[in-house]
Amino acid sequence: MRKNHPCALTQLASDVNFRKLKERADQLSALDRVLQSVLERHQIKHGKIANFRTGTLFIALPSAVWLTRFNQKRSDILSELRQHLPSLVSIEAKINPALAHKTTPSNPPTVTYKANPRVISSTSAGYILSAAEHASGSLKEKLERLAALATERKASADNDG
Repeated sequence: MRKNHPCALTQLASDVNFRKLKERADQLSALDRVLQSVLERHQIKHGKIANFRTGTLFIALPSAVWLTRFNQKRSDILSELRQHLPSLVSIEAKINPALAHKTTPSNPPTVTYKANPRVISSTSAGYILSAAEHASGSLKEKLERLAALATERKASADNDG
C-alpha cells in the first residue's frame, strides 16, 4: 500500500515539519556566514558547517593541513563564535576531502566539440544498401539513410577541397 499520497504544494509549505526544516536551514545558513567571516579573519579557507546540535558545532575541512591550522586557533575561533551564538559549547572539526574538489575555477575551461571523425566508405555504403534490399519496414529506411551518409560526406569533402 502506498503511504505517501500526492498533495498540494501549498499544503506542504504550510506543514509544521516543513516549517521547522526551513527554519533549521536558515539558522545553519546564517551560522555559516558568521563562521566564514571568523575563519577568514584567522586565514582558514574552505571550512563548512556540517551540523550544529546540542551546543556542538561540527565543521568540515578539506585537508589535514587546514585541520591542523584550525586546531591551533580553535580557542580563539570558539570565543569569537560564542559572541554570535551564546549556546555554543564546543567545536568539532573533521576532514572532508570532497570539499577540496568543490572549488570552482574563476575561468572555467571552454569545451570544444570536434566533428564526428567516423566516415562510412563507399564500399561499406554498398554493403549497407545490399542489406537494406533484404530488410523491410523502418529497418530498411534506416539502413538507406545510413548508406546515404557516405555519399553526403564525400560530397561535402569534395566541396571543401
